[in-house]
Amino acid sequence: MLRDKASYAKACNLYSKANLYLACDVVLSLEHNPCCNNRNGKALLIFRKDIEKILDSEVIESIKQYLITNNISYDETDMYSVEKPTEFNKRVVVLNKLDEISKYDFVITDRLHGMFFSTITSTTCFAFNNETKKVEGTFEFIKSLGYIMLCNDFKDFVSNFNLLKNRKANNFDSEKIDNYCLPVIKNIIKGKS
Repeated sequence: MLRDKASYAKACNLYSKANLYLACDVVLSLEHNPCCNNRNGKALLIFRKDIEKILDSEVIESIKQYLITNNISYDETDMYSVEKPTEFNKRVVVLNKLDEISKYDFVITDRLHGMFFSTITSTTCFAFNNETKKVEGTFEFIKSLGYIMLCNDFKDFVSNFNLLKNRKANNFDSEKIDNYCLPVIKNIIKGKS
C-alpha cells in the first residue's frame, strides 16, 4: 500500500511482481464528531522540530508576524501526546487531538497528520512540505475539499490565507476520499490479500 503517486511509481519499478495499491493514508477514514461546534477564532501552529523539518525558522516567524498584524491570535502545539498511547487509551489520545484541532479556525503545519487531522475536523489548513515530500504527495487526495491548501513558501501562505480567511463552512466529505481508502480497508484492515 502506497500513499502517494511518487512512492507508488517507485515501488512499481522496484517490485514489478508485487501486488501494489495506491491508497490514501487510512487515517482519513476516521470520523470525528467534535466535542463542541464553537471555533475560537485563532490559528493553531503545528511545526516539526525533527530531522524532517525543512521549513525555515524565518518563514515560521514571518507567519507569526503576519497573524499578529492581522489580529489573529495563535497557539502552538505538536502532534505528540503528553499521555503515552497504550492499547487501552490510544483511541482517546487520537480523539483528544482531533478535539483540540477542531476548536481552531485555522491550522498552519508542516506535519502530515496535522494536515490529515485538519481535514477530518473540517478545519481550514495551510500545509507546508517536509523533507520526505509526503505532505505534498498526500495532498493530492484531499485538495478537492477546498479548505486544505498546500504552501511552498511564505508568499503562497499569504495568498492562500487571504483566499480562505473568511471561509466559515468547511465540510469533510469523506465520499471524495473513500475511493482512495477502499484498497486499504479491503486488503489490510479486513485481512484480505
